[in-house]
Amino acid sequence: MGNKANAILQDSGMERAILAGITTYGSECFFEVEDIISVKDFYWTCNQELFKILSHLVHNEDTKTFDIPSIQAIAKILGHDNFTSSGKHSEYLDAVVEEAGSSKDNIRSLVVAVYKLSLARRGYLAAATVQDNLKKITGAEDVDSIIGQIEEPIFEFTGQIMDQGASVVSLGKRFSNVMTTLAENPQDIIGLPTGFPAWDASIGGGFRQATVNVVGARPKQGKSFFCINVARNMAENGIPVLYLDTELTSDTQLHRLSALVSGVDLD
Repeated sequence: MGNKANAILQDSGMERAILAGITTYGSECFFEVEDIISVKDFYWTCNQELFKILSHLVHNEDTKTFDIPSIQAIAKILGHDNFTSSGKHSEYLDAVVEEAGSSKDNIRSLVVAVYKLSLARRGYLAAATVQDNLKKITGAEDVDSIIGQIEEPIFEFTGQIMDQGASVVSLGKRFSNVMTTLAENPQDIIGLPTGFPAWDASIGGGFRQATVNVVGARPKQGKSFFCINVARNMAENGIPVLYLDTELTSDTQLHRLSALVSGVDLD
């Protein structure tokens, strides 16, 4: 398999078991694995290369089951000569193919574990990049610059996670069904009303699914008062509200809420 100095956050046994499961159960198992992990989630180079070969067999050759000759033939075509009969990974390939794969349920749990290890490795590298950036700080930089050195690797890391699995969607294929659904189920209210008609109109009819609404203003301009008004209005309509405040005390907010509900001035 080869050695990597200071190998961390990896499990060669789990990676091998996943590949053995694919060769045991065929393309159906491969597609289930591919839904969760890709080549880059394998730590060991030989496992990355073998997964690439299996992927080529499934996607380009429409292979349903795997055997050593077909794997070695594609390995040679793709330039992965280590898996050919005279290659240094030929014995490893034999062992993987001959190994009885775990049950499909177990394989899925192994795949999830390998994904988590891969995720942790990427996070570890992001943290290492932050440390390297901070070592270069001289003291002449402004605060925003230092914060940027910390944030950028982390934002890049989390952005990659959020983008993973994103794919192109054909709007045309769904358009007819959406139009039919809208026609058969007309709605007067398309969002959750906040109690402020002008704001509801500006955000598309109230709070809508899969949206984030940001209220911004200078300090002491009434952001918190406005938000607790919205929370009270929605709660009165039977809508559960989670209100989190990281600045004001609970007593202050309770006094404000009492004033809103009772109609008595806060002072």
